[in-house]
Amino acid sequence: MDRPGGPWKPVDQTFPALSHTLDTEVCIVGGGFIGIVTAYLLARRGYRPVVVEAGRIGCGAVRMSTGTALSQHRLRSAHLWKRHGESVARAYYDVHEDALSWLERTCRRLDARCDLKRTPSWLLAENVDHVQQLEEEAEAYFKLGMDGRMADKPPVPFTGLPALKMNDQIQLDPVRFCSKLVRWLSLENIQLYEQTRAVDIVRGKHPSVVLENGKMIRARHIVCATHYPLQHLSSRLQLERAAAGVFTMPETMEEGIFTTLSDPSWAFRSLSDGKLLVSGGAERVSRKTDPHVLRDELRRWVKEHFPEAAEEKIWTLQQVRTSDRMPLAGPVEAGKKDLYTATGFGPWGLSGGVAGAQMIADHISGMRNRWSYLFTPARFEAKQELPNVVRHAASYVKGRIQRRECQSLEDLQPGEGALVRQEGIRTGAYRGENGDLYMVNPECTHAGCEVQWNRVNTTWDCPCHGSCFDVEGNVLEGPAVKPLERFYTMEKRK
Repeated sequence: MDRPGGPWKPVDQTFPALSHTLDTEVCIVGGGFIGIVTAYLLARRGYRPVVVEAGRIGCGAVRMSTGTALSQHRLRSAHLWKRHGESVARAYYDVHEDALSWLERTCRRLDARCDLKRTPSWLLAENVDHVQQLEEEAEAYFKLGMDGRMADKPPVPFTGLPALKMNDQIQLDPVRFCSKLVRWLSLENIQLYEQTRAVDIVRGKHPSVVLENGKMIRARHIVCATHYPLQHLSSRLQLERAAAGVFTMPETMEEGIFTTLSDPSWAFRSLSDGKLLVSGGAERVSRKTDPHVLRDELRRWVKEHFPEAAEEKIWTLQQVRTSDRMPLAGPVEAGKKDLYTATGFGPWGLSGGVAGAQMIADHISGMRNRWSYLFTPARFEAKQELPNVVRHAASYVKGRIQRRECQSLEDLQPGEGALVRQEGIRTGAYRGENGDLYMVNPECTHAGCEVQWNRVNTTWDCPCHGSCFDVEGNVLEGPAVKPLERFYTMEKRK
């Protein structure tokens, strides 16, 4: 049930599945980075949250991440200044700086040996227009008192143009950090459950989480900390797919986190063992999004900019953004305390995730959070949402009616998956390396869109809302909560 890909080793603890109904004050759905941080924050305040995870704790999106926590978000400061004014731009920077400080303090407090390091972050120009954009961003840095400045030449081999440097950003192994939080939670007897999939959330006077096995968790507060929410917010969210990879280098690269302003944008940094970690090429998920093409684009970019790098591992990952590019964290509806969410952080899920977890913990415990207005889901109004609802509906319809041509089952090679027509039925088929066939109904169990084969991750992915399934149809990533229907293979029938 683990997602394939990612450079980080999984959490070294395992936990049982929940097999009974229980009552608790706080139930956190999702045992990834945000869910574990939220549980840790609440437990330190005296709460006894229950955490349920469909797969393994700490083995979801966080294992696919690049392990960077930043307050430098490309050209975000100048954009926010122009659109929302000085106070919003300053608050957006401050909330992420506070998250970086929290990460560092928590690592020291728990003695978390997760390779956390303060390091500069660089925005790289590749043409004259980029330089002008960086100068505008640098002006916003100066006005807001941000710790960054223009530099004549960045320490990379492929551009001699000026770059924008921000000091004291963070890189770390995010799964080892999660492992330390998980160990602390388990020592505090906080209930953590794996292989426990939530399939529905019931709201109202008696909120509860409905589990796949028919059991329930009744809770006063429910936190949906899944990568993509189970319900309520889909029209506000946009899914992007990006590629990432680890490459060996003959020489040690200069320390730092580097991001290009090219379209698509690429980011890279060195790992603790001297290897190169590269990610980028993000594009919105649709029927046209081909993970194989993203992988090839990553390879081409690395070959052009680091010709001596040797490929070790490549994977694809999904990022969730909101329609206004500002994350969602807090109560799903203003004035109601039954359901909370945290999502839409794009490529900045570590710093934004800490900030979102703090906002939710403050809401639940009745503490004031001076930045919560930035991420509040209640900022959207029906009139503002209409264009997004229309686009969401159009995407759904396309995913339902657009069908790719099927190939013959006989043409399917070992290690290959494809849509095939078997006995007149459209089927998602994968042939294992040993020749075994795995066949599923390609209709996504979330909204009925037809899944497509991801050759990079060896998964079935939904182009409408981003659900991912393994070759046997098991759910790896929501919003789908039910597996794909499995078909018997011809060999098994015989």
